[in-house]
Amino acid sequence: RSFANSAIKTVRRFAYEEVFDILQHPKKHHPNVKPEVLDLLQRMLELAMILRGRRFTAGALELTMPEVKIDFDKKHQVCGAHLVSHDVSHQIIEEFMLAANIAVAEELTSRKIPFIRRSHGDPDELKLRRFGEFVKSLGLELKRPQNRRDLQKLLKQVEELPTRQAINYALLRSMKQAEYTVEELGHYALSCDNYSHYT
Repeated sequence: RSFANSAIKTVRRFAYEEVFDILQHPKKHHPNVKPEVLDLLQRMLELAMILRGRRFTAGALELTMPEVKIDFDKKHQVCGAHLVSHDVSHQIIEEFMLAANIAVAEELTSRKIPFIRRSHGDPDELKLRRFGEFVKSLGLELKRPQNRRDLQKLLKQVEELPTRQAINYALLRSMKQAEYTVEELGHYALSCDNYSHYT
């Protein structure tokens, strides 16, 4: 691995919504997009899903928190707000950024170069037990709140439930806050030993 001054040559700019439409309807005619760009988007999706699968196999947690985007009118006045869905077009960018951040952190660590890490310590066991009690009060089962696999299973189980946001928020509140530090504390939610905010 190496670091270098470089420039990115942009062939085509996309909004997330455009990429989502292309990936959802690959057979649809997209007159303004070159075939090689369409092919690249498909390959990016495949690679992102491989990276995503590896992260979850390693024990990463994905908390689903609603993201609100403010709408503006032509006079730049707020005219509303809407929820942003976290679809595959977002996941592609997310996975590539996470991979870059981890690669940089691992490389700097291997070279013994000090750097600022984004760390997320292991959660407090008492807070996780309380989270388990909260989940139980909602009629759900979480046998081992300290176990990543059980937490992953619970998050998957509540994806379509009306209580999903409350459960995700409660789990977030049970976690320690992520922090910037030079110490090697690892990143609990991402389930990795080294993480930087390189991107």
